[in-house]
Amino acid sequence: MTRTSINRHCAAAAFALAILVAAGGANALDAAYSHKGPFAGFGLGGGVSLMGGGELTPLGDVGLALQAGVGANDHITLAFNLDMRLEIGNEMTMGLFVPGPELTFFLVKGLFLQVGVGLAIATSDDIGGTAIGLDAGAALGYEFWVNTNWAAYLSGGVDYFLLNDASDVVNFGLWFGLKYY
Repeated sequence: MTRTSINRHCAAAAFALAILVAAGGANALDAAYSHKGPFAGFGLGGGVSLMGGGELTPLGDVGLALQAGVGANDHITLAFNLDMRLEIGNEMTMGLFVPGPELTFFLVKGLFLQVGVGLAIATSDDIGGTAIGLDAGAALGYEFWVNTNWAAYLSGGVDYFLLNDASDVVNFGLWFGLKYY
């Protein structure tokens, strides 16, 4: 293959990619920039957790959240959230798996309040295997549109994990994510 034919193939691929990017939102012209209807997304986050008991144990926290849901209108969405976290401290490491519903209220423009509950499943040798409990959380954040279908968000929140046979965990964290509406 000559240098000229490689350049032509690269130019053709770049042109095709530009057409796809430009037409990416064409299927949503009737509902552009809208929270109404189905959506899916993911988030990455981290923060600091405090584990109760005789004394507070600080833990670092990293997590991944996957969600799928539906927007009732432009101001309210309901999602099923699948949250996976790793709590890391000096004396222990704990994994948390938290599936549950999440309700988002868009207050003004992109500002939102999120509340959720879930089943908390923690696993660690330091807590004697597996502990099951409940999670309740709230977050305040801002979502902005990247294009007609994709929105990015940044939020800060608190989660309280009430675990049986283990100490309770309070988490303060920041999350960044993307959603496709």
